[in-house]
Amino acid sequence: MDKAKDSAAGSAVATGLRGVVAASSSIGDVNGEKGELIYQGINIHDLATKSTFEEVVFLLWNGRLPKHAELDELKKNLAASCALPWQIIELIKGMCARVPAHFEPMDALRTVISALAMFDEESRDLSRKASIRVATRLTARFPTIVAAMDRARNDLDPIPPKPELNIATNFLYMLKGEMPDEFDAHVLDVAHHLALPALVLAVNELALTTRLVRTGLLEALGADYVRTARAKGLPEGRVIRHALRNVMLPVLTVIGSRAGMFLSGAVLVEVVFAWPGLGRLLLSSLLARDYPVLLGMFLLISFAVVLANLITDLAYARLDPRIRYQ
Repeated sequence: MDKAKDSAAGSAVATGLRGVVAASSSIGDVNGEKGELIYQGINIHDLATKSTFEEVVFLLWNGRLPKHAELDELKKNLAASCALPWQIIELIKGMCARVPAHFEPMDALRTVISALAMFDEESRDLSRKASIRVATRLTARFPTIVAAMDRARNDLDPIPPKPELNIATNFLYMLKGEMPDEFDAHVLDVAHHLALPALVLAVNELALTTRLVRTGLLEALGADYVRTARAKGLPEGRVIRHALRNVMLPVLTVIGSRAGMFLSGAVLVEVVFAWPGLGRLLLSSLLARDYPVLLGMFLLISFAVVLANLITDLAYARLDPRIRYQ
């Protein structure tokens, strides 16, 4: 019996992932305690600020950054591979026309990628050179597939890509059917890298704000003035908007008072996602004991908090007509 207990104790499964080796990889390394993400021996902070998308792709595939000639060749190969076979275009149009309207785009994307294997003679070749060529074609065709699916599900004909354009500009062109200006292409490139950091930073505050609005609105909808408005025949949407203005006063107070939380959360978010900003500057200055920069940062943060509270006070008068500032 004792041996059985010892055996069971020795085979117990450890909870969590601390100290658990999931796989061995020479491509990347994640150090959660130091907040470091390494690609092929290079810190992601350096890659995010000094390298392009194509350079990082070459780094992941080859273990080193490309030379100028190698980078030009990769860009040329990506541009030459972005077009889709006409059979795949017809597949996308037929699929979007016949499947339910609520289908998941990721399911459709996975189906199209699987179908592309039938048009790639090297899809079963597992040699390194063939794998690089297949990966190049897939990397180039992802934006084309996504743009074609979006247009097909909106009853529009897919637009073929222009090989002379970069990835962001080409995607907007295939999506909208017209050439975007440089600002739109730049915004798309920035938004692509900003989506996850913004979501992580806002999701906690969004949950709190949503609960406050829901609780306050449920209480306000039972008030006498709401019953009177409904009795007079006002549309429900107008009644809710009228009640929402009264609910937003305490919600606005909480949002203004938690402005400092956004700035403190930006430190962690910017470090994890390698996004240059005030948070990373504050942390790097703290580690380097750069006191003049720290003093300037603290003054700027204090000014931001004071400004947020001032805007909150001014917004009170906008929401509540009973409040007037002389």
